[in-house]
Amino acid sequence: MSRIDAETVEEVSASLERTASSTIRPLCVSIKSSCKNVYEKFTEHPHENGISYRAHLWKAARIAYKLGINSAKLWIHAVFPFLFKEGEHHILQEFYEQEKKKED
Repeated sequence: MSRIDAETVEEVSASLERTASSTIRPLCVSIKSSCKNVYEKFTEHPHENGISYRAHLWKAARIAYKLGINSAKLWIHAVFPFLFKEGEHHILQEFYEQEKKKED
């Protein structure tokens, strides 16, 4: 490699470093800021209710699971009235009572 080539390579390298530095740093700051905003979006509602994100996730998932199972039972009962005659209204009553406890 001749001297000119080495100088050109160094100039290009320095130019790329400056460009990357001026481009990447603001991007990193932006990403950190965005991540913080996203984190706040995920934790704001659970923290307002005095629980962690993980506790909220499991509680909501448990309720969704129970409602899904009972929804399926009710659909089956709608078509076959002789199945699941006991009804699934007790699930709604259970959720209502849990919410009442939180208010008291």
